Amino acid sequence: MKKTNRLIVLGLILISLFIPSCKKGKKTQTQEWYRYISAFTSGSISRKAPIRVLFVANVGREGQDPAQLEEYLEFSPAISGKTEWKSARELVFTPAGELQPGTSYKATLNINKFMSLPKEYSFFEFHFSVIQENIELQLLGLTPVDETSPNQFYLKGTLTTRDTENGDMIKKIIGAEQEGKTLSIEWTHDSSGRDHEFVIKTIERREQPSTVQIYWDGSPIGVSKKGTRTIDVPRWDNSIC
Repeated sequence: MKKTNRLIVLGLILISLFIPSCKKGKKTQTQEWYRYISAFTSGSISRKAPIRVLFVANVGREGQDPAQLEEYLEFSPAISGKTEWKSARELVFTPAGELQPGTSYKATLNINKFMSLPKEYSFFEFHFSVIQENIELQLLGLTPVDETSPNQFYLKGTLTTRDTENGDMIKKIIGAEQEGKTLSIEWTHDSSGRDHEFVIKTIERREQPSTVQIYWDGSPIGVSKKGTRTIDVPRWDNSIC
């Protein structure tokens, strides 16, 4: 009985010695990097975004040959690109092409390649993911062009994307027609590349009720979403002054 109690006590002592050492190692990795690194890429980023690490002090040399920096940053999955010092404090990796939407990446910064720090600071790991593109369409309804042309309408709308997109590609997503006649669309794109306003013009009120078909297909920017909307256009009664 006494022997069993001694074994239990010894086991508790070993556990109590092991737990603090684990916590200390974890703290080094998660809480003490602020001494050397002040910011780094994290969260969800654009597929066109660079990966950045900002240091607390000057540790790099601006203008250094990128070939000498190839082993500074490693990624899983692998990413081809160029690493360079944008300043003595900022290390930037620029991908050779666009990152894969919806993919999560692990980055490993090999600190020991350019800084002399204790062994436990040989490398720094961080994670980020790439935005999975999507679109949202909003239509604002028919509006008369002006008081002198009550039989002419236009329709405004907004196409919102999660990631930055080129205006020329956005124009390929939406089309419109009235009873088989293609309608022109004018676009305005904001500086972020995410909010895209459009105006569908030359919509006519005819002697008989008609419809405007608005159709969209997100495949030009890698989105599987597609659909149509029908807008009713009331008939034009020219007997009313």
